[in-house]
Amino acid sequence: MAGAKVALLAFGKLGSRQMNVSSDIDVILLYDVPQNVEQSDGRKPLDIPLYFTRLTQRLISALSAQTAQGVLYELDMRLRPSGNAGPLATSLAAFSRYQMQKAWTWEHQALTRARVVFADAGFENPINANIEQILVSPRNKEQTVSDIVDMRARLLRERPARHDFDFKLVEGGLVDLEFIAQSAVLLFGDTVISSRRDTAQILRLLQKENLLRNGEELGDIYDLMSAVVQITSACLVHPFAEEDWTGAFKSLLARLTNFPDFIRLENELAQMKRTVIKARKIWFSEKI
Repeated sequence: MAGAKVALLAFGKLGSRQMNVSSDIDVILLYDVPQNVEQSDGRKPLDIPLYFTRLTQRLISALSAQTAQGVLYELDMRLRPSGNAGPLATSLAAFSRYQMQKAWTWEHQALTRARVVFADAGFENPINANIEQILVSPRNKEQTVSDIVDMRARLLRERPARHDFDFKLVEGGLVDLEFIAQSAVLLFGDTVISSRRDTAQILRLLQKENLLRNGEELGDIYDLMSAVVQITSACLVHPFAEEDWTGAFKSLLARLTNFPDFIRLENELAQMKRTVIKARKIWFSEKI
């Protein structure tokens, strides 16, 4: 496709550089084509949408290849415009138009951690500029907060924690802290946009800006809970099966997180969850 440019935009843990051994890959493919180009120049010319759809299908096949060890990566492309109902590849113009005019609040939350992981020369800058423009655009703050609070309540109902140490989903865990940080990007974009992918950094920055009382503490909590998730994902085949939590593993987990024993780690994390729940409720009640 003469003059075309493509990019891969990552979301989630890939976007924020926090992948663990069980993470899937959240990505979408973006492209841009000169106005005077209508078809590819191969032996069998393809129009623009079909060309990039087939390119994306090849990418999916490569990244989700079946190996002797199982699937290479679980691939999730639902964050493209219109989700699974939309085309596999999206032009940058269509992506920007959708995000500005039709995207839901939760899609803008996801966009706060978006990162270009590949781009043809000169294509990354306009993508980043578009994303930052979308995130700092004026919005109904009360509606934004209401949408985020409703989404958190829905996740608690529909995706309950599978274990007390399931810090990705448990109330008072990582999602609560990430929702505070993501809402801060949407509500105070000019203040925290430079750190938009780094939840712990945003929490600490909010305290410096007198927007969050205990941001330093919450940043430390986020770091510890993230470390626990990384360790359990790396060490346990079934992290949420109680029988896998042997005495030896508990001792290892305590040692790797700098606690003298597992009981103290467990008690500290239980208190941390209570601290996060309280902070979440205060943060969102003050922002309505």
